[in-house]
Amino acid sequence: MKLLINNKEDIIKYIKSNNINFIDFRFCDLIGNWNSFTMFAKNFSEEMFTIGHSIDGSSIIGFEHIEYSDMYIVPDPYTVYIDNTNLQYGSVSLVMICDVYNIDGTRYSRDSRNIARKAEKCLSDIGIGDTFFVGPELEFFVFDKANFNDKEYNVEYNNYPYNIESKKGYFIPTPNDKLYNFRKEVMFELEQCGIETEISHHEVSPNQCEIDIKYDSLLKMADKVMIFKHIVKNVSSIFNNVVTFMPKPIYGENGNGMHVHQSLWKNNNNLFYDPDSKNMLSQNALYFIGGLIKHASSLCAFGNSTTNSYKRLVPGYEAPVNLSYSFNNRSAAIRIPFSFNLNVSRRLEFRCPDPMSNPYLLFSALLMAGIDGIINKINPGEPKNFNLYENNSNVKNTPLSLEESLDCLSKDYEYLVRGNVFTKDVIDTFIKIKTEECKEVSTRPHPHEFNLYFSK
Repeated sequence: MKLLINNKEDIIKYIKSNNINFIDFRFCDLIGNWNSFTMFAKNFSEEMFTIGHSIDGSSIIGFEHIEYSDMYIVPDPYTVYIDNTNLQYGSVSLVMICDVYNIDGTRYSRDSRNIARKAEKCLSDIGIGDTFFVGPELEFFVFDKANFNDKEYNVEYNNYPYNIESKKGYFIPTPNDKLYNFRKEVMFELEQCGIETEISHHEVSPNQCEIDIKYDSLLKMADKVMIFKHIVKNVSSIFNNVVTFMPKPIYGENGNGMHVHQSLWKNNNNLFYDPDSKNMLSQNALYFIGGLIKHASSLCAFGNSTTNSYKRLVPGYEAPVNLSYSFNNRSAAIRIPFSFNLNVSRRLEFRCPDPMSNPYLLFSALLMAGIDGIINKINPGEPKNFNLYENNSNVKNTPLSLEESLDCLSKDYEYLVRGNVFTKDVIDTFIKIKTEECKEVSTRPHPHEFNLYFSK
């Protein structure tokens, strides 16, 4: 990314001329975890871009059973970048993000990057647009220490002597903001990787941060989100901190979200902008919103994909639980932000997702829901330009649990399989994995249960 090299021969030359010692190869499992392996750069050759390297698919979450486990990955030359945060482990690494293939040479249907590629192709094939731009705002907590097991958990953060009061951390400056230098280092490292950030700031809760990435197309942005999370974690290790993207790690405080800004473009024109319409929002944008609202409950399975996600999606913490849209109104799940230069910046912001989601699946699902809205001309109704936290009658809410979201996905998935972007197998496998997570959580004692029952 930062190297701006996508010619295979030039990548080989760069490795040799810059004394690169190691190359890291990374690929994503079905639920959004990065997997990685490393080789000496001297053993890398141009044929790796064709024949790749074998992997055991049965050891990757959401991939194959052991009897069909032989697969291989191929590095994408358009994703090459230098990861300076690996210096803490002894040397600079050149990184390549990889695609997953079956042994017959076909792309693997459960590879998240493959799904993102197919979503972009579906948009182009239908002819609605040629680019889906995405701009996520990632929130995370930074703790001094974190200890947890099945029965209890504890996180430690110390702002003494300049404490941040509960829910009073938004945009707070130094010296209260003890994470100022941490965020600057993250922004610097992201810049070195070719990821342009817009702003960073302290968020509402104590020791909570937000860093916003400048918008990019679907697949590129999903890659950047994966790099972002990896960089944040590595920088936290350098600072001897602990980072979590967990949606709700602290009871009684606002949780971590990942608001996703979106717009459709064609021939370098913003399809969500219409200077002759009310609010300069196009009819296609309204239909796109209609698709998001119609399919929001099943979208939550991808955007709010943990049991902990639904501890964030509760009233009272600025949580986007009201499935409606509005202008400049953060109490609605879909906000049409105020901005200048609307011909470029007219967009919508879907506020439900959190950063634990698989970005390839989430961004693809959002696009497919929007496409469905445009094709079927789904009317989102009138905008709700009032405080929905105080008056949300007749407004549908987000699901109450991951189980409910998965049930909605099992019943509402046809929009996802259009153009074979998602396959029924992918959806069923995702639901199966996440259903097992629900069972694992529901059958274990909760720390608060000890408070309620242990000595009774």
